[in-house]
Amino acid sequence: MAWEEWEQIKTGTATRHGAGTRLNQLAPAGGSGGGAPDLVSSPAQKQAAAKAIEERLDPKNR
Repeated sequence: MAWEEWEQIKTGTATRHGAGTRLNQLAPAGGSGGGAPDLVSSPAQKQAAAKAIEERLDPKNR
């Protein structure tokens, strides 16, 4: 496929399909999304998660 033909295909596709993002609803006022609080973890929780990943999900790379 010639480079010019490829550029024409890309241009045509971009024209037909906008690159914008569509949202189904707005974020709540003063918030960044859902009603749940931000994710927070303690150092102990982080260590437990890292240990679980090493032992259960990727044991061969220990």
